[in-house]
Parts: sequence; C-alpha cells; structure tokens
Amino acid sequence: MSGSTTTGASGGQSLSALGVAKTILPTDKVTGLFGGAVLNGAVADLVAAGLPDSVVHTEDLNTALSGTALGQYTAQSAASAELAQTGANKAIAASAASGVNSQSAAQSASDAATILTGTQQAQAQIEGVSASAQNAVAGVTADANAAKVLLTAAINGQAPLNYRGYWNASTNSPALANGTGAEGDLYVVSVAGSTALDGNASWAVNDAAWFTGGKWQYFARAGWAAVAQTLTALQSVAIGDSLIRTPGSSRWSVAWLDALGGIIAGILADGSPQFPGASALIGPSEIATSALSGSGVVTLDQAGRVVDNRSTLTFPGLANATRGLISKDVAKRAPGYLDDSVVGYAPNDIWQAGKQLYTCLRNGAGGAVWDLTPDVAPACPGDVFGTDLVGAWGVDAVVAGFTGPAFDVTTTVAGASVVTTVPIVAGGKHDAGILSRALIERDDGTTAEVTTLYDQSGAGHNLTGSYGSAPKIGVVTVNGFPAISFDTSGASAARSLKNTAVSLASGTFTALAFGRWAGTNAASDERIQLLTVGSVSTISGINEDGKLGVYDGTSYVQGSQYQPCNPSMVGISAAGGTSVSTWIGETSNAVTVAASALGTMAGFTLGSSGLGNACNGVLTGVVLAKRAATTTDIQRANRSATLRWNYTPQVKPRLFCIGDSRTAGYINTDCQNWPGMIGDYLDQPLEVFNLAVSGSQTTDFIPNTQPGLITELGKGGYDLATIWLGINDFSHGKDKAATLQNVQAIASAVLAAGVKHVWVISEAKTGDMDWFWQYFPAGQHPNITLLTPFLNGLPLAVNAAGNYDPLLWHPDSIHPFPPTCRTLASVAGASVNAFIAQDIDA
Repeated sequence: MSGSTTTGASGGQSLSALGVAKTILPTDKVTGLFGGAVLNGAVADLVAAGLPDSVVHTEDLNTALSGTALGQYTAQSAASAELAQTGANKAIAASAASGVNSQSAAQSASDAATILTGTQQAQAQIEGVSASAQNAVAGVTADANAAKVLLTAAINGQAPLNYRGYWNASTNSPALANGTGAEGDLYVVSVAGSTALDGNASWAVNDAAWFTGGKWQYFARAGWAAVAQTLTALQSVAIGDSLIRTPGSSRWSVAWLDALGGIIAGILADGSPQFPGASALIGPSEIATSALSGSGVVTLDQAGRVVDNRSTLTFPGLANATRGLISKDVAKRAPGYLDDSVVGYAPNDIWQAGKQLYTCLRNGAGGAVWDLTPDVAPACPGDVFGTDLVGAWGVDAVVAGFTGPAFDVTTTVAGASVVTTVPIVAGGKHDAGILSRALIERDDGTTAEVTTLYDQSGAGHNLTGSYGSAPKIGVVTVNGFPAISFDTSGASAARSLKNTAVSLASGTFTALAFGRWAGTNAASDERIQLLTVGSVSTISGINEDGKLGVYDGTSYVQGSQYQPCNPSMVGISAAGGTSVSTWIGETSNAVTVAASALGTMAGFTLGSSGLGNACNGVLTGVVLAKRAATTTDIQRANRSATLRWNYTPQVKPRLFCIGDSRTAGYINTDCQNWPGMIGDYLDQPLEVFNLAVSGSQTTDFIPNTQPGLITELGKGGYDLATIWLGINDFSHGKDKAATLQNVQAIASAVLAAGVKHVWVISEAKTGDMDWFWQYFPAGQHPNITLLTPFLNGLPLAVNAAGNYDPLLWHPDSIHPFPPTCRTLASVAGASVNAFIAQDIDA
C-alpha cells in the first residue's frame, strides 16, 4: 500500500512513513483491498478468514509439539507403520517418541516431524544420516516460517533434506562456499559467526544452512528439523561410531553396524533377532556360545556357572549331553535323575548310600525320580518275622536289642584246644576285643573255627559243629564286617553247623542267609550247598548251569537265576505243596519239587550237608522262620541287611567270569579266588558272577554253561566277560589249535549276545602262552583284550627253569595261591577300568 493515503494519517502522508504498532488487538482495524474495494477490516476477521499455506500460527505449532499430543502421535505412527509392514521403522519411531521430554521443544519437534513423515510421505524416503542424538539441542525457539517451509518440502518429497552435521560459522568449518554444495545438504550452526554465504553473514547457534536451487539458504533456528528428517526417513541412526540402518536386504529388516560395516546385531526380515557375537547379557545371566563342539544355547550366571543348557555341548558344571552307558560312583552317592533306564534302572529298584535307602519311583529314557524309601527297614533282619522266628544267628545281632553269647571260637593254643565265647554287647556288636585275643593267641598254622553259633531268637536252636569241620572266622570279611566262612571249594572236608531239633510243620518255612559268595557253578560231582531245611537244600550250579537250584531229597532241580559273588541276601522258602522259591536279593524263582519233600521239615544245616564237601558262603547272619515269606517280608529283610552290612543293590554293570578251577578258587578256601577280589581294584563297582567250574574244558563250557549265559545276556544290560580256559584241554591231550578255536568261539558268542568286551587270560607256562598270542594277536578284535601277566619280568612270571614258582603256585604248579589271585585281580581290574572309563555317565 506504499504511496497511498489513509484515515489517521496526516494529509498526504505516505503509509510507509507511519510507525509500527507495538500491540495489535483483535478489534483493531486494518485498511486493505477487500472484494475489489479499499475497506477497513478487523484483525480477528482476517485471521478467521484463513492464512496462506506459507504461514503457521506459533500457538498452533506449540500445541502440535506439546507433550500432551505426543502420545497420540506415537500411536498414530505405530499404527501407520504396522499397516505399511515396516516393523523396524515402527520400533525405531516408537523408541524415539518415547524418549522425548515434553519440556524440550527441539526434541518434540523432531518427533512431531517423524510422525508427520511416517504418516504422510508417499514418495520414496529421503536418504539420511544422523551423527547422534546430540544434534537435537534443547531450548531453541522454533522459527515458524522456517519450520513450515522445511517440513512442507521434506514431507511432500519436493526437496531433499540431507543432514550433514554441525557447522562453525565463525571459522567456516567445515568449509562452505557460495553456490557450491550438494542438493539438500543441511548444516546446523554450532558456533555463531559472520561467515558470508550466498547473501547471509549473520549466523546464530541452531540456525541452518540448506543448499537448494544452487545456493545456500538461511533458516533461523532449524536445528530440530535436521533430527526430524533423520528420524523420519528411518533408514539410519548413527550412535557414536556405529550405525543402525535398514540395509535394503531381503535377509535383514534392521541391522546394527560397527564402524567397519560389520554386523553387531539386527532383526531379520521374519522378525527374529540375531546376535552374531559370542554372548549376550540378560539381567544377571549371560547367554553364550562356545568353541566346544555342539550347538544350542547355554546360560551362565554372573560367576560363569552353567544355570541352563539347551544345547548338545559338554559344558563345565552340567552333565554331559551325550549320555554314557553306566552311572558313575554309584557306591558313593545318592541317586539322581540321570540314574534312569538308560543306565539300567527300573521303577522299584533300591539304592543304598550313606546308610540311607532310596527307591526309584519313576523312570524313563528322559530321567528318573528317586526318593527315600518310605517303608523304613527294621533294625535287624530277624525282626521281620516276629513270633514266627524259629532261629537267628550271626556274628553281630540279627534281632534288635539282643545281648548275650554270639558264638564259640575253638582254637589251638600251645597244642591244646581252647573254646572262647564271644558275646554281643550293648549296641548289637560282638566283643571285638575278645575275638581278637582268641585269634592272636592261637598256634601258628592253626585255624579259628566257630563250633557253636548261638540262637538269638530265644528258641534255643543253637547250631553246632566239630573242630576241623566247622566254619572258620578271622580269615575274610564282608564289606569289612567280620564273617564266618563256610567256603570249602576243592577242600577234602566239608564245613557245616547244624541243629537236628528244629522242626517245621507242613513244609512251610523261610531261610535267609546274608554274606558273600565264592564260586556259583559246579560240575555234576561237586554239589555246592548253603542252606538245608529238612531234606531241601540250595544248590549252586547244577550240571554246570551256574544258577541257583534246589535238591529236594531225591533229585536236583535246576533254577533260572545266576547268583552273584557280591555281598547280598540269598534264601529259600516254601508254603507246602510242591513249590519251593529261591531268593537272590528281592527276586524269586519258583521250582517244582517232590511232594514228599515238603512235609514236616526236621533239622537245619548251614554249609555242606552230606551231598559233597562244597559250600560257597561267607556269612554275617542267618534267619529261619516257620512261615513262607511274603514279598514284603523279603523286601524288609533285604533292606535291613543292606543297611546293616552296607550292600550296594544299585550296581548294574555285570562281569561274567568264565573259567576252570583256577578261577573257581580250587584249593583256596574262604572266597579267596580272583573274581572275589577284583572288586577291590575296580574304579566303578560291577556285579560279579563266577561261572567257573573246576576241571572244566572248553568242550564242557560250550554245551553246559554257554546256552544259559547267552539267554541271560539277551535280557540286555552292560555286560563284560573274562575267559581263562585251556589248561584242562591241554592236559587231556586235546589239540591246542582246536582248543584256542573254542576259546575264540566262546568269545564270539558272548560278544554277539551283547557283551561289550572280553578279556582272555593266557596260559601261564611258556609254550602254552604262545598259542594265545597266535589266536588273539593285539588289535585283531577291538572288543577282545589278551591278558598275559605271566611274561618274564612281570610279577606273575613263571620260573624259567622249572615252570614253577612256589611263591605263586600250589605244589601242583597249576593253581594260584591267594596272593597270585590278588595280583591277577589287580591286573584284570586295571584293564577293565580303562575300558569302562569311556562308557561312564558322568
């Protein structure tokens, strides 16, 4: 309106000469051209009529950028991003919005621009790079016109807007020149200055220089807009030397890159997070990968201990992911979840550790559940039968609370017979001092024999024997407990104790013995007896079958159970009729006997009872009852004995010892054969079965013992075997090549039936040993090991001159003395340990 005159101006005065109004009210008038005529208009009416697009109300802008409206913008942005299937953009936009301080106008403006761009931009996003969140400087008053232009141009995609960082307007750093730049470059002033740049020479902090249309444009207080553009594009966010960006890859949706472009982390196109690094910290725990072979995830606590393993790794602190075939240290610990069906355990199995009994409640390949046995066993086995107890005998108390005479020991002192009564004192133990003195004072080379075993039941059924044929004491123990030895393998005289006054009506009874056992197999002319009630006896190894059977007074009846050498309970029971059950632990086998055998049962004998000279028992206690035991009776008696004498019924791996008299223990009485000693040298306990038969040849074992053994092995389990056969074949003139071929056949048969490994023991004498080297060369079969401990220079070497070392061998030069058996047990044990170490479930 310059050059015109208006009301209120001095006549003829130019409009440009008028002063500027300091305060404008809505009711003030403005003269202008309205509808083609010069008229006065109210300021309020002008605003109400609408402003041009290039003008924005400061109040409207402040309202739009307020903290109150921020939540609405964030929700709109997230919804819009989800509809556009830009999950990564949504996450970053929401994250940016959530960090806004409503009192920071610059940051609020940035997020408002983000929201506007994310919801309105129809063209391809403008590439942007941001140095850091420091580029948003709080406390800047937005210039409405500058903001409107920048936002409009960027939002509509009509002009590029590429933030390049800070510019020092005082030193012109980085150097900017008139008319020189890349279209869309935007610098924010960090230091005020007067550098002349395309017509502007006055720059304040947070002003901006924007290169567009061939020159640098000046925008006041536009710093927040640069950050807004970077967040709007959502193609990249720079944090220090790293960059979060959308790489435009079909694999990655968002990637976090290091300064060299390497991927630190990211989100795949399917939304899965990816961490190429070796570990991640979540709360107090670290999730880490490992250089160990395997795959999966292992979680560590702050101390580096494994707290969870979802991998196939073998990691410190956690059980091996790859299971072994046997459990480790079963005699030293309580059972755990890995003591399951994989290593041979089943529901109702029992486990003893630390004088505590455990029962398997549930089992499967995935793990087991064990708990303390709910039915606590009685203090002593004899307590099981109550008033039906007919007799109870033992070195220590087998009836709770018993004190009084336990046994008489007969010794020879200065050539004279001396009888010493050893009592049971308070606490249920025998007087060890009295027994020790009797053993020490006897003449050298003489035995200490139990000639009377006193009945603790109160029935007065003492068992008696004569010196010279009574069982011995002070020679061997059962798990360290003093024991009475009835074992007479190969001896010329039987050893036994008996009471002929015992009478049991109607063939109803139970007899249980507690101890350990020597050989459990025998030839047809050697009857191994243990318990005899009336005319019914337990017999081990009828016709070389290696199993526990019975003699019914007229005939031998074979059983189906192998008897282990390990400390355990063995028994026999009947309820009249024609059925007798043998017991090994808590497992029974019923056999049919003659009806005449189970009438009135007169007499009771421990040891050999007239059928031969052999017995295989070393006993700590015996009970006899006038009723047939129930399953519960057997369980309670066995568990009481397990606690009292430290049995380990949890031992599952088995060792079958195949051989002749040298393995059976011929001449060496009192359970002093090498299979009975090998347990002292094993790192992991085994259940040992001595199937050796005195006089046996390979041609005896194959038809008599092998068929039943193959059947037993077919039941499954972790089984091992030793073979020491050949000397009897050789001594009977059998062809040595054929003999070694038989040994090979036996080894092959048991391996085929499931045995994991076989140890073949060579012959001791020079010449015979060579045949074994020929037929079992080292490395020929990975599951057969040849043991040759008789070579010159080794402890068991034979005398080169006479093939006989009197320190090692009995005068027949064939059978080993007990020290030789112990040495052989240690040699075999060391080799067994080396083998099973690979199969241990740690």
